[in-house]
Amino acid sequence: MKKTVFYSMVHENGKSIAKRQNGYTDGKYNYYKNQWGTWFVIHPENGLSVCADSTRKAAAARAVALADRIAAAIERNGEQTREAFKKALEAETEVA
Repeated sequence: MKKTVFYSMVHENGKSIAKRQNGYTDGKYNYYKNQWGTWFVIHPENGLSVCADSTRKAAAARAVALADRIAAAIERNGEQTREAFKKALEAETEVA
């Protein structure tokens, strides 16, 4: 794992936005910890959380265990979620 900066989709003030996160990557997923100590696993193509757990190691293991289900969800909704992330990211980077 190495440190990285990335964006994830989050809900704030009733809308979905792309939010900059300081976290880690393993080359497949991105990881960040929120203010309550929960580690989220983020799919880099769409910025969506695929799972979460109390430690980064546990979150990574959960993502591996759910790999087939994650791949199936991406197969079903990949284009739609990528487009939504792209639009949110464009809106965020225009502001920054």
